[in-house]
Amino acid sequence: MSHSTLAVNIAYLSPCKEDAACTYWNEVQQLMEKAAKDLGVNLYTLYDSHDNNFREQADKVRYIKKLSVKPDFVILTPLPSQVSLNTLKELEALKIHSFIISGEIPPAEKMLYQKPQQKFKYWFGHMYGNNEAAGYLLAQRLASESSSMMALAGSNMHSESENRVDGLKDYVAETNIILNQIVPTDWTEQQGYYKTSKLLNRYKDINSIWTAGHRLAFGASKAVLEANLDKTIKIGTFNWTADTLAELKAKHIYVSIGGHSITGALAIVLLHDAYHRHDFITFNGTRQIPVELIAATVDNLDDTILRYKTWFTFNFKNISKVYNPSMSTHYINVLPPRAAN
Repeated sequence: MSHSTLAVNIAYLSPCKEDAACTYWNEVQQLMEKAAKDLGVNLYTLYDSHDNNFREQADKVRYIKKLSVKPDFVILTPLPSQVSLNTLKELEALKIHSFIISGEIPPAEKMLYQKPQQKFKYWFGHMYGNNEAAGYLLAQRLASESSSMMALAGSNMHSESENRVDGLKDYVAETNIILNQIVPTDWTEQQGYYKTSKLLNRYKDINSIWTAGHRLAFGASKAVLEANLDKTIKIGTFNWTADTLAELKAKHIYVSIGGHSITGALAIVLLHDAYHRHDFITFNGTRQIPVELIAATVDNLDDTILRYKTWFTFNFKNISKVYNPSMSTHYINVLPPRAAN
């Protein structure tokens, strides 16, 4: 790795437009920027130009290719249809280290990627939310002895949805709950509303709704409120955005699984330390780092989402090996340490 300058240079390939309301990804980026500022990292973001155009990741790599001074690391999110696989190939040819955050490798492509530094020497690491375990946990928190559930999945193109649904199916297979239907969507609030309205008419005994993303949950909540039912329907989802917190407080949503938007900031810490000769493989023992997500309800907000929000005022030097030589391992957790702030 180059050490021509003291500060590490990191490029982040955002999956969003600069002015888009990507609430989850905006939070990922804000936390990355906080970590970069604390650690003196030069972080610059390359945005999409259009909505939902996966192929733009390749355009960003072509832009990097033209730079006279290349970044030391490129942080990206895994996209389907071998888009990110091709990104790794291009960065490998440029001898630029890559790091994947947040999402998992599409299951059908895992053999093509292999593991970091097996097939791609410059693929430096992968930190992701354990979505299968999270899907299981969400079903578990929604279930009761008489559960009759419906599920709104995300797009079939996304590994996050696929793995979360696998966790849901695992839980259903172990229990007596009734899972009436799993419906794919485009992740939007509009489809959450439309498909929930249809399924509430089709399945009169539904008492819980499992959703793969927070916008789907918002749509489902609206449909349930409009249906004016004489029973309570528990709605569960993922992500700890500000609007999700508001929906939990209003008791429109029963439970949300989250914390994985910290993966980008934790990656900044790992890459900063590796650049300064404290490679996380030495301390953590692996370049594949799953992060276990946590369930937040209105009853435990202080210990979950509100504690998580203190990352925004946390000094990331407190979990850097460079600044804390006595650390025996890097701190990998969706919640910040309680002691230092």
